[in-house]
Amino acid sequence: MLGNLLLVAIGSAVGGVGRYAVGLLLPYDPTGPSLPIATLLVNLSGSLAIGLISGLAMPGGILASVPSLNLFMTAGILGGFTTFSAFSEQTAQMLAEGEPFLVVTYATMLVWGCVASAAIGLYLGTRI
Repeated sequence: MLGNLLLVAIGSAVGGVGRYAVGLLLPYDPTGPSLPIATLLVNLSGSLAIGLISGLAMPGGILASVPSLNLFMTAGILGGFTTFSAFSEQTAQMLAEGEPFLVVTYATMLVWGCVASAAIGLYLGTRI
């Protein structure tokens, strides 16, 4: 139990640093009408990765016999990397600034994009 908590904690730190680095590379200016590309990219790529890892962890997959690695990567790294809270705050900010078109565009891209990315990852993971 303690070992699993430590795996998740270390993975979360790695993922959080990765998310911060993407934000530095693709800064978001909340004062103008623009989409938060870093958050979108982080959540889309994280969804693809978690789908892929989940597929690889299914019975017969190459990660099926290593549940601790699966936990480290999904709950740890990807849990720290992806961010629903930033998406929520940025969407609320756009709404407060009177940008309903951006809100609908961003929310649609993120939600359906993440579901599609996870499905693609899962499909690929079960084929490897």
